[in-house]
Amino acid sequence: MTPDAIDLSTVEIHNSPTDLATWPATVPITQLTMSPTAGLTFAADVPLSWDYHVPGWGNPTAGDDGNILYTVWPIVQVDGRWHGSGIIQMWKRRPATGAPILTEWRNWAYARDRWGAMVDYVPKVGDEIGFLLTAGNARNERGVTSKRERTNVVTVRLPAGDSGIFRFLTDGSGGVSEPPPPPPPPLVDVTGLTLQLGQALNMIDNLTTITRGIVTQQRMALKTLERLEWRVAHGIKGRLSVMGQNHWAPDPLEGDDSRFATKPTI
Repeated sequence: MTPDAIDLSTVEIHNSPTDLATWPATVPITQLTMSPTAGLTFAADVPLSWDYHVPGWGNPTAGDDGNILYTVWPIVQVDGRWHGSGIIQMWKRRPATGAPILTEWRNWAYARDRWGAMVDYVPKVGDEIGFLLTAGNARNERGVTSKRERTNVVTVRLPAGDSGIFRFLTDGSGGVSEPPPPPPPPLVDVTGLTLQLGQALNMIDNLTTITRGIVTQQRMALKTLERLEWRVAHGIKGRLSVMGQNHWAPDPLEGDDSRFATKPTI
């Protein structure tokens, strides 16, 4: 049997089975998640044998058999005494309780003739509060509806913003809220950087084009010089244009030492 964080024999029961302290704790609660929008979500290996069919409930065509699998019990302190009741009915496909404790406790206990002093409870951040789950339906019920079985009792400190994740060991210890995950880093406006990068790429493209033009001109000049040298070597006179200038290819037999004599264009 999993230990209880609160002795149920010290709890005043309202609107639910009063012999709760004698029910065996057959299933441990391993995690409780509190959300400001979804309310409470419990992690516990609740068996399907706990379910209880409520006459008139359900919608078979939608896959809802109208069965209540378990009931959520809050246990709160009022004037130094523990008070508890099975309040939230959880059917098989219900993921969470709704009604976060800090902001919507009035939707948990709102009628004094049913929940007594629990109506006077005003939740505050840091309050110690207990929870357990019981088989079948325990809301407005004094007896057993499916099985006389329950989870262990766990306690937590109410977190700010109704937001926290509490994990428990199988011996019932734990219940310390884990810090929420860090928010994602803010988005950086990269519009300016993108513009600068585009400008830089354009400059690189322009420089590449200019460089290719220079290389092409150098190749053309080398070819022209090669032709000029060939003419000189073979004693062929004539004009060649090198880089926009006219060059004369002299006849070496005439005794002209200059290999590249430049003469005006005729």
